[in-house]
Amino acid sequence: MTKYKTDKGRFGVNAQIIAVEVDRETAHNVWINGIKNLKETTWEIYHSSWEEAHSYLIDRGNQNVKNVKKRLESEKERLKKVEEMVKP
Repeated sequence: MTKYKTDKGRFGVNAQIIAVEVDRETAHNVWINGIKNLKETTWEIYHSSWEEAHSYLIDRGNQNVKNVKKRLESEKERLKKVEEMVKP
């Protein structure tokens, strides 16, 4: 059976979906070439369909954009405070 692996930890320019042939599967594990792997780790997730994997990457990308926007606003506020500083 085929599972679709996405990179969970380092989302970026190289975001990709990799088709992986799996020997067997349980609720929490997949076996690839006889080696047991967790379906979800800190670094990767095995999805049941390409569409599920694609949706995950889109959601992850949207969350990253949201986080960057928050950080940008925070940095703008910090810069404004610095610009408003006056010499004592």
